[in-house]
Amino acid sequence: MSFLRKHRITSPSGPDAPAGGFQASAESRASIDTDGIALFHLSSGLIFRANRIGAIIWQGVRDKQTVQNIAAGISREHGVSLGQAEQDTTAFIAELRAQKFLVES
Repeated sequence: MSFLRKHRITSPSGPDAPAGGFQASAESRASIDTDGIALFHLSSGLIFRANRIGAIIWQGVRDKQTVQNIAAGISREHGVSLGQAEQDTTAFIAELRAQKFLVES
């Protein structure tokens, strides 16, 4: 279920941590379509693309869902284990933070 185009980064937050503790940075712009999500960082010029699962995670963070709730939806809708979905969700959020698309709210 890999939806990252880069290496995985672990995060100190666990599955019960609120993904809602983050928000899109003022420098981030997102475009979601049927293929996934494209993120653009205004000051760095970085473009980051992810598939539909990445778009689901972005929307979950935007809606202030917990990592566990986001992962449960992914697990249910896409037939992956909850543990794998939690791990991938946490890694994706960490990557978005590292690239400055997400900041603490």
